[in-house]
Amino acid sequence: MKIEMGEQIVASWLKHIKHCVVVNTNWKASPYWVPAVTDEEIGRICTAANEHFNNIGLRILDITNENVEENDEGVWQNILLQTECDVVGVAHSAREQGKQLIYAVESAFHRNNIHYSKKKQSWRPLGLSGATVTAWNVALKMFKNALSMYRWYGVKDAHIVFVAPKSSESVENEILNVCNNVVDFYREQGFAFEFEFYFEHTIQGSSGSFSECIKNPVNLAATIVDDTSELYLRSHILDADTQSIDVLMLHKARRFLECESIDEMSGAWLDSPENLLRAIERIERRIVTRSLFNRCHGALREYYAVLHNLDRIPTIRDLRNQSGDAGSQSIINEGVVTNGDSPVEIVLNPRDEDEFKSALLRTRVARRTREYADNRNPVVDEWRADHFTENSNLMGNIKSSAAYRNARRDGVIRLRFDIIND
Repeated sequence: MKIEMGEQIVASWLKHIKHCVVVNTNWKASPYWVPAVTDEEIGRICTAANEHFNNIGLRILDITNENVEENDEGVWQNILLQTECDVVGVAHSAREQGKQLIYAVESAFHRNNIHYSKKKQSWRPLGLSGATVTAWNVALKMFKNALSMYRWYGVKDAHIVFVAPKSSESVENEILNVCNNVVDFYREQGFAFEFEFYFEHTIQGSSGSFSECIKNPVNLAATIVDDTSELYLRSHILDADTQSIDVLMLHKARRFLECESIDEMSGAWLDSPENLLRAIERIERRIVTRSLFNRCHGALREYYAVLHNLDRIPTIRDLRNQSGDAGSQSIINEGVVTNGDSPVEIVLNPRDEDEFKSALLRTRVARRTREYADNRNPVVDEWRADHFTENSNLMGNIKSSAAYRNARRDGVIRLRFDIIND
């Protein structure tokens, strides 16, 4: 069996973005299944559809060349047994207990444009253009996928999705125009199917562009998913050298922010610098240890950077500047250097280590502040660097000092170094 990368990205999309607990590629019904809907009901729908589409000149369901009667229920049963859907997913609604959400996705990943050349024998006398043949094929697939979900799952509100990463706007419009007839028919029959179309372009009538609605969210999921069975995610990580976000800390942040899912947290707290700062401040008030807090908001900022396609992870200062709150007196700290397993933090001002080192070479002295875990008053003194040179190791000098070595014993959780203005 060949591997279709379009199906692989759709499978990851259903699993991680649509939260489907079961995902099946190359879905096809088994003759051993007990259908949820009777043959008589399926035959009635298909006969009505055949008449409806023929009356409007859309002969996608014409079966007169099959030498059978239109209302032969066995014909439609065989057609649905032969129907193959690229990817089917089953999700459970987080809001409605016991409710299942069914997704049936058809993926057309063609190199340059969507193109289906196969014509049914009954279509040939009509002299259809290539774009119209493609659109009729898509409409037939959408019709059969929807009916299959009703036949085997008994649902009238499944999501029937068509995905095309590479396509031209003219073909996209033709597909929407033709498929609207399928949408209208099911609505007239009392169904509530959600028909969704994701093309290369965002055009009127589509559900959105493939990149924005499917590819980018899946690429984002690749930062926190580690599953070697998901081929698209693995290839994306290999190609993009995607940073690995601490998923444990990301979910810990989600729980502190009282969100049911990562998606909910992203929409509520990671949509702007202001909200991200609010999220970090809220977590800071609830978290126990400083080192855990730093890991937690570090994961949040990394996730924010990927979510907004930023070239680098924003610092707290960056977020304040972007939100117009540069003068905030928030107790959030930045420029933090952790000490392996030690909870002691080293905070530099200026934050950049090279900038701090240059300033220290001029002043030869920095103000050192010890901050304690039990909230006692900080102790402030001077840290002399009379013998400090350009070749000296800044962090090595700080960590070799008695103040740092004895910090844990003394209950110090943070050492702050501020350059005294020269």
